[in-house]
Amino acid sequence: MSKEYAAIIGLNPSKGARSPKLWNSAFSLLNSSTKMVCIDIEKEEEVARIIKNLENDCLFIGGCIAFPYKETIFKILDFEMIDKVSQPIGAVNCLYRSNDNRLRGTNTDGFAALKSFLNLVKEKDTFPKSILIGGLGGAGKAVASYFSSYFVPKGSEVVCSSRKDNSIFCESINLKWIPWQNIEKGLHNFDTFINCTTVGTGKLINQAPVKISANSNLKFIYDIIYDPSQTELLNLAKKNKITSTNGLEMNLLQAARAFKLASNVNLSENEIVEMMSS
Repeated sequence: MSKEYAAIIGLNPSKGARSPKLWNSAFSLLNSSTKMVCIDIEKEEEVARIIKNLENDCLFIGGCIAFPYKETIFKILDFEMIDKVSQPIGAVNCLYRSNDNRLRGTNTDGFAALKSFLNLVKEKDTFPKSILIGGLGGAGKAVASYFSSYFVPKGSEVVCSSRKDNSIFCESINLKWIPWQNIEKGLHNFDTFINCTTVGTGKLINQAPVKISANSNLKFIYDIIYDPSQTELLNLAKKNKITSTNGLEMNLLQAARAFKLASNVNLSENEIVEMMSS
């Protein structure tokens, strides 16, 4: 490859990842020959070698990281090459070049999820008081960290649930953790549920992470999945007249921030969002 390029790295981003369309639309409007390509990695043990090759390739400007390697690549990068806001999260979803041409890592998921969710809340002029976040993978930890920093100081309760014990991580960001097997019976205590699991996409496309009953106390459901745009969880929200949204806006916002970092373009994130949306 003789031209500069960006990449999305994951298990199989070539099978439908949205980022290449967004990034390449922006590159095109900037009259840049740079393109984003997909790098599918089937085996986790191959990730370190590929990241090293990309860092040594002067044509690689950076890009984004998809499921399931956000935590893996966090561990591969030198800790000092991860920005401070992302260090407690333990996962990165964006790579870009430092001033000395090394690969740096950051996480734009949490910022984008919070901004998208606040847009949803503003529409209803209602402030959530009790939030349950389901799933603490790479994206889930970013969401938990940003939601904690925003909502806890405002008096809202934020609780996380996952299949493996993440109590230590939750304590580090001042949140409570509950086991996944307790999520169903505890759901009635919350007015907001945020799905950060992969239940609702891929092989689990016909499933919902939780059951929503007709007498639910939920006012908001936020599913960070964007493919499909209408998940089974969102179908349940619609059926029970619960205000909800998917991860499309989050995906766009995180892509715009990552694009700005990797391309080093002198544009605001709002200007990049407009280009990616055109």
